[in-house]
Amino acid sequence: MPVFPTEPASKLRTTGGWGVGDNMYSGSVLVGGNAGAIPGVAIRGAEIVIRGNMGSRAGQVMKAGTLCCAGNANFMAGYMMYGGRIIILGDSGERVGEDMSAGEIFIGGKVEDLGSDAMLADTEVSEIDDIRQFLDRYGISFKGAFSKVINAGKKLRYGSSERQMRSLPFRSFSSGSGYWNAKVQEDIVIKAQSGRYRIRGYGGARPLPHLADPFLSEGPFPSG
Repeated sequence: MPVFPTEPASKLRTTGGWGVGDNMYSGSVLVGGNAGAIPGVAIRGAEIVIRGNMGSRAGQVMKAGTLCCAGNANFMAGYMMYGGRIIILGDSGERVGEDMSAGEIFIGGKVEDLGSDAMLADTEVSEIDDIRQFLDRYGISFKGAFSKVINAGKKLRYGSSERQMRSLPFRSFSSGSGYWNAKVQEDIVIKAQSGRYRIRGYGGARPLPHLADPFLSEGPFPSG
């Protein structure tokens, strides 16, 4: 559930569970101890500060804001990250930056293992100065250097397009079937061919336009 704090900061004195700060747009969350899996998931501008260690997939699909961990991260920090900044004062954990497409991850400890399509990059003086100011604002002391992890840009495009297919509708409930229905089988075949999930949820078989697709239109709109 999205978190919309009414106060400038929300404080947890001890530890936080899964998904601390899930989907926060603004404000901050301060965790006095450790945080569980996917802290800062999908944040869009908030600040999450964890005094201890944090669990796996920290900052997954985050878009903006800052996730800061004063301890160590677990595996796949920054998984599928779309933007924003992750600061890890301890060690990175395995496969840091796995499948990230944008944003930056700053690591003060050991970079244990880079994830798929992640790479080390040079840090700018302005970036380090901004991190120091952020840490000072939250009363966190750190004098070490930082490594920066970003997207390498080698896997942002696929080599093959998904082929267009006819629509395959559902006409009966298949819960009693001992096998996957025809639509599921088709999805598996397409994923095997293209190496990824089908586009737009239902792939090329989905008719256009669809009510679930966003669209923009200029007025005026007809009335009545």
